[in-house]
Amino acid sequence: MIVRKVLAAALAVVLVLGLFGGTAATEESPPETPPPTTGAPPDEEPGDTDDGTDVPWATILLVIILAIVVFGLVRIISRSAADRRRVNSAFRQRLSGANSTARWVHDSLAFELSNPALDDNPEMLRTAWSTGQPRLSGLTAELHGLAGAAPGQREQRAVLDLVSAVEGLAGALATDVSMRSSGSPADPTEQAMRAESARTVAVRRSELATAIGEADRVAH
Repeated sequence: MIVRKVLAAALAVVLVLGLFGGTAATEESPPETPPPTTGAPPDEEPGDTDDGTDVPWATILLVIILAIVVFGLVRIISRSAADRRRVNSAFRQRLSGANSTARWVHDSLAFELSNPALDDNPEMLRTAWSTGQPRLSGLTAELHGLAGAAPGQREQRAVLDLVSAVEGLAGALATDVSMRSSGSPADPTEQAMRAESARTVAVRRSELATAIGEADRVAH
């Protein structure tokens, strides 16, 4: 947007220069020499001599136009910088809030659902998961919106990494809760599958912690 406005202003200046350049050339063309007269030259009065000095109106007008253009460009650049600061500030505030929710997923929700004591109470495990799901879904929706509103590549990369980590942990938790709330814990095959699921949850939690750290640096 700024580049287009600058180019338009520069084009206007070029047109003005061409216009007044042509005018000046026309004004400065030598007058036609009148044919010589045979009569005696009239007597010149001492006070009637013309020194040939004219006011350079074209130059003065051109300077005024250039000053207006420069002033307009300064206003446009200053306003654009202020707009960018407002956008960046609003984005950082939103990212900071989303990151706080992601930290809650890592520190509270995943920790609670990973508690081995809930293996003996499948109903409580399912209740804890269903209680946390709406907030988890809201977080992923907010992060997808933030990715589209990121003011720069670094900010967008941090948001995309964060939403990927959140969704990865959410999927691992959903699988883990489903597995632990059904089946027989005494079955050796079931035990091996639950152990593998727990390892997957731990890896996804670690990835989320890394993404939270990067998003926190971007937000501040």
